[in-house]
Amino acid sequence: MPAQIVELVEAINPRYRTALLIAAWSGLRRGEIAGLRVEDVDMIEHTITRTSARDPDFAAPFG
Repeated sequence: MPAQIVELVEAINPRYRTALLIAAWSGLRRGEIAGLRVEDVDMIEHTITRTSARDPDFAAPFG
């Protein structure tokens, strides 16, 4: 993990760490992350699917 991301994760409120890490690794924007639902995250396939986005077939890898 890049040093700047590690520093930022350690410095911010723990409430926002997951969103920051999703943004850093997936490229999703703030609004896209805020709109994620539990069913959008596949822990087995290690993907996040934005089902409410304009492109419903988009899947961002994570992990």
